[in-house]
Amino acid sequence: MQSIILPDHWTARDALLVYEFLTQVQECIWCQYGVELTEAYRIECGGEPWSEQQQDWIGWEEEDGDF
Repeated sequence: MQSIILPDHWTARDALLVYEFLTQVQECIWCQYGVELTEAYRIECGGEPWSEQQQDWIGWEEEDGDF
């Protein structure tokens, strides 16, 4: 991954706004792709892919919608 050079002219407020925006993006990505990201990270780190049964078991949604 390449280093990112931030603008020198940002104020602390500008940096905070960007940080908050990126945090929201991260949360949205996790909500949308959390299971897939976990599986991709697992494989990237040398783990075995989950079986279909394991994938069903870790699903985010319950049958009745309650957590």
